Amino acid sequence: MKSIRMLLDERPAVRGVLLPALAVLFGVEMMRYFVSGMTWILGDRFSIGAFQLGGIAIVVFGLAFLAKPLRRIFGDHRSLIFTAAGLGIMRLLAQIQYGEPIVNMVVTALGIVFFSVLLNLFLDCARSGGCLALPHLSIGLLLGFIFDTLLNGLFGTYDFIYQSGIAPLVVNIVVIFIWLLLLQGLTPSSSDKPSNATTLPWLAVSSLFFMEMVIFSNIARLAALTGWVLPAAFITILLGQILGLFLAVWFLSSKRTPFKTVTLLSSLFLIIAIIFSDSDSVYIVAVTTVMGHLSIGLLIVSIINAISVNISGRVYRPSTTVNGFAMITFAIFVLLYYAVYQISLPYSNTSIELVAAILFILCATVSFRYHTANFARLRVNIFIVRILSTVLLLTPVAGFITWQDVEPTDTNNNTLTVMTYNLHNGFNTEGELDLETMATVIEDTGAEIIALQEISRGWLISGSVDMLSWLSQRLDMPYATGPTAGQFWGNAILSKYAIIDYRNYDLPPDNICLERGYIAATIDMGETELQIIATHLHHIEKDTEIRQEQAPLILDYWNNKSNTIILGDFNALSDSPEMEIFYQAGLIDTLFDQPEVLTFNSANLYERIDYIWLSPDIQLVESYVPFSQASDHLAVVATIQR
Repeated sequence: MKSIRMLLDERPAVRGVLLPALAVLFGVEMMRYFVSGMTWILGDRFSIGAFQLGGIAIVVFGLAFLAKPLRRIFGDHRSLIFTAAGLGIMRLLAQIQYGEPIVNMVVTALGIVFFSVLLNLFLDCARSGGCLALPHLSIGLLLGFIFDTLLNGLFGTYDFIYQSGIAPLVVNIVVIFIWLLLLQGLTPSSSDKPSNATTLPWLAVSSLFFMEMVIFSNIARLAALTGWVLPAAFITILLGQILGLFLAVWFLSSKRTPFKTVTLLSSLFLIIAIIFSDSDSVYIVAVTTVMGHLSIGLLIVSIINAISVNISGRVYRPSTTVNGFAMITFAIFVLLYYAVYQISLPYSNTSIELVAAILFILCATVSFRYHTANFARLRVNIFIVRILSTVLLLTPVAGFITWQDVEPTDTNNNTLTVMTYNLHNGFNTEGELDLETMATVIEDTGAEIIALQEISRGWLISGSVDMLSWLSQRLDMPYATGPTAGQFWGNAILSKYAIIDYRNYDLPPDNICLERGYIAATIDMGETELQIIATHLHHIEKDTEIRQEQAPLILDYWNNKSNTIILGDFNALSDSPEMEIFYQAGLIDTLFDQPEVLTFNSANLYERIDYIWLSPDIQLVESYVPFSQASDHLAVVATIQR
């Protein structure tokens, strides 16, 4: 029986595609962890400022420039094996939970360095016609994002790099084992020097990773925009990715491809997809998501294969400089994209999406100049691609079939337990994404209606997880969503009982970085209906005037209606002018007789800013604050008599 190494040697396309694909998978997972760690470990936990964080990110991604000295010392082939092995080891180590998330963050930072250098080495290896080929590299990049979507969807967008337990560890070990098998027998380049073509189009990988991770391959984002269940968003994205892969294979295989026409049309469709990616129409969002993948699939082929064309008179230069700037550009895109939620800047984050797309298109148009009849072709068995695509699509379909719709239950008690809980975007006081502990805190209280704040749905800086869908499934509770800062961050309500109706309202002013709002829901309690108003007021301590502007609007909506509970994170002390407005309105503060109780910060409690207010007709039975460091806030729980 032939060894696996011999089989791979006989089929170089398998190794040539799977190596970059798995590298992209590892790289994306570790970038996702590192970016969230920058935000919640360094930024939130250690109070490192935005400019310092930006500097750290640029240094980490800028270490891609180490490729040049590494190659000078060890040579191309040994450098390739060293960085590939290092990437696999870092990914394996990142899966281990050390009890201190900063260790995982350092590991993922090292993993990003190995990944960035490896991309450089893969590109030059492909340019030389050695262990890889440029067509295989372009297909491998696309397949890597498909693998990431597959695993991200299987784990309900709660990326398994954050999770402990047997299943995530086994999946990681299996993938690492495949990675090591592919590295066996990796041969050096067939020529001393790669093609002397321009490597400038490679700068597009910065836009590729940004657009895929933030927009088009973001399952949580699509679910938030469409209101679909996760399996529906999962299968839509995977379908778009696979169709994009098919188009890329066709583009590379066809001998009579209208190169410039396809590139121009793909560029136009990508711009359209970016502009309408967050449309109010569910169908437009779905179509533009698929359109984005189709465009990216065709354009990445144009971009990478332009690098294969020799330019007479040019002196060979390795791709280190362009690759290093590509990694730094990705980091800058992410920093600028999410900075608008912290600092008042003269642009919106959607403009960053457009800039990334334009850069991607410009890199594709560079290929016009260097495109010749020698455009690299891909020799591939289309049947194998079809089989692979079918298997990949069956995964989300199976998830769709096994998805359990969350159904409300009928009330059967005379008492009701309600809760408000600021979830800190899913991160505990150590900076670790820990949704399971948060779910356990909620579960242990027996709360039947929960108001949630700081719900993230697809933010890269929060692990790209759909917190609301995951918690709804985990706790078996229907939800009402109340986004405030775009469609991907804000408030929500979980209810064991049927949510008859709900509406989301904005709160002034509209010029603050993190816009605020409140969600009003009507809950079916059998013989009666209960009105729940959940909110999260402006957070800057000194801006009491803003909260004094926001509070009356919530009370105006309430309008003294009976059977009402107003709850949430009010970011104000009980003796503040904004809270005095609620007291004067006649509402009952469930913790009024417990002045010693504090709710923030759970790592070092010093104030109470979370409240449950009852309309005067509701009888309070008890209230308390359970202690947990699953979030930086403590939950407030109240039991009322129905």
